[in-house]
Amino acid sequence: MIKRLSLRNLQSDICFIISIVAIFFIYGYNHTTKLGSYSVHQWRQSDCLSITSNYYEEDLNFLETKINWCGKHGVRNVISEFPIIYFFVAKLWKIFGKEPGIYRLMNLIIFSFGLFALYKICQKLLLSNFWAIILTLFLFTSPLLAYYANNFIMNTTAFSLVLIGLYFNIYYYKNTKVKYLLYGNLFYLIAALLKVTALLSFTGLLPIHYYLLFRKRVTNKKIAHYCSPIIVLILVFSWYYYAHQYNQSNLQGIFLQGILPFWDLNFLQFKNILILLYHNLLPNYFSHGVFFFIILAFIYSALNFKKTNKLLFVLCLNCIIGSISYILLFFQVFNVHDYYLINLLVVPPIIILQFFVLLKRINSEILNSKSLKAISLIVLVALIYNAAVLTRVKYKSHDRMVKYSFILDNQAKNHWSSYHWKYKNTFKKLETIEPYLRELGINRHDKVISMPDYSINITLSLMNQIGFTDFGFNELKGEERIEHFIDLGAKYLIINDSTLKKEKYLKPYLQNHFGQYENIDIYQL
Repeated sequence: MIKRLSLRNLQSDICFIISIVAIFFIYGYNHTTKLGSYSVHQWRQSDCLSITSNYYEEDLNFLETKINWCGKHGVRNVISEFPIIYFFVAKLWKIFGKEPGIYRLMNLIIFSFGLFALYKICQKLLLSNFWAIILTLFLFTSPLLAYYANNFIMNTTAFSLVLIGLYFNIYYYKNTKVKYLLYGNLFYLIAALLKVTALLSFTGLLPIHYYLLFRKRVTNKKIAHYCSPIIVLILVFSWYYYAHQYNQSNLQGIFLQGILPFWDLNFLQFKNILILLYHNLLPNYFSHGVFFFIILAFIYSALNFKKTNKLLFVLCLNCIIGSISYILLFFQVFNVHDYYLINLLVVPPIIILQFFVLLKRINSEILNSKSLKAISLIVLVALIYNAAVLTRVKYKSHDRMVKYSFILDNQAKNHWSSYHWKYKNTFKKLETIEPYLRELGINRHDKVISMPDYSINITLSLMNQIGFTDFGFNELKGEERIEHFIDLGAKYLIINDSTLKKEKYLKPYLQNHFGQYENIDIYQL
């Protein structure tokens, strides 16, 4: 009997892995994994790549993080997340070559382990291989995850580590062996060092953890049972305190290390962001239909509280309260920064999992219904298709799946067509310009002024060049701004959009044409 069960679980594991790989291809990862920073939030992607590139190019020590953009006095040192991923990728580049695909692939592998951990959680609590696969794949239909899983931004990496940490913690509450608590908290620690918002489910577990300890549900009370979660919090606090102090001494204000709460907004600003959150960001989290299903699942569970798994329900409630608090504390970012929602994606699978556990308790035969399974498969396929279209259009507006899609209206298709066209005619050639710059005798540390570029690192990262962009130095305008950059060591002006050359203040700096690479003009200052 045990051998038969193990064989079924093995077959289920193989089926799950095959399903995940198939979805990778459906989402177009076989085409996009090789790309550098591109599309939605290229700004933040480029910041991540810039830090990694500087580790690779300059052999910096672990705690010496730099970007390509130069601040006041030419300072480039700044800390964003705990740099373990950036540092490790740089070491891989030393072995295999500087390929952005290695970075994307590593994050994708970590994400895959996170999904597998969630699948194992569902399998353990539902005792159903079918529903374990379905519920985990359901999470992967979030357009937010579909896009950012194969990316450079650390939010999905932190989220993936949370799922692994949650798996070990649930395993710990099943058998109370302290080693599983330590494993789980280690993954939570790394996740929180990458993104402090990854502590959402961890803090949701804390009251449950200490309740079980004090109610003597945990009989083998080693000191690690009590201290392990507290140590995680102390280490996380210590890191962010160090990062804050480091940035105060170097580049301050580049990366958010505080809060942006709703109470700093007037009513009109609050209303506008709320509209954008509901209409623009929420559909990337999950479609409105799915979102309302999740809400109804929680309400149904609350109405049947006596029959629920109390620990799972309390975890749900704690995570919901934490999510609402988080949204209110960082409300100002939700006009456009959808990736801030990624670590909140831990809530839907917990809600739905405890909902299915409840259904199983009410009637053990409900989850065996062939009709329910068939409907769930149809819904899953539809959601995968939706996520695939919304992901593929971000990279290629003429993709066949996008071109014949009924999901996107003409306005959305035209928006992405315009974006891809503009990128092709401005930033695209910067991806391959580095060898040409070196032929001209421009080395990596020859500071350049790259225009137009209102981000910190996009064009500088694409060129692998140190210098300045249109970002920062807001007190300086026009010629005064260029002169200040020259005083800070700028030697070359690089323009990727010819329309900019019509600006009068630039005329004196366009006299010494030093080189041209497709649409990109290079001037010696």
